[in-house]
Amino acid sequence: MELFMVVLALMAQMMLSVLELCFFLHAILSWFVDEDNAFYRFTGLVVEPVVRPVRLLLYKMNWLQGGPMDFSYLIAFLLVSLVGLFFL
Repeated sequence: MELFMVVLALMAQMMLSVLELCFFLHAILSWFVDEDNAFYRFTGLVVEPVVRPVRLLLYKMNWLQGGPMDFSYLIAFLLVSLVGLFFL
């Protein structure tokens, strides 16, 4: 049972690492490729379920709107990183 928990924790850590990598790649690719790029769309599909609730919360609270940067990506990335740091 202990081995199962260790393997489960390692898998969760790997999934969070992949999610963080997708956040990073999606942000970088948004500067250089078109939205029609398949890899860009894939990274968007991976990160959007995490970013959408943060974006909706920021919109409802009327925070950080109208700026040149989408802070919901940054906040979502920080939340995912904190989950990996404190809970795994």
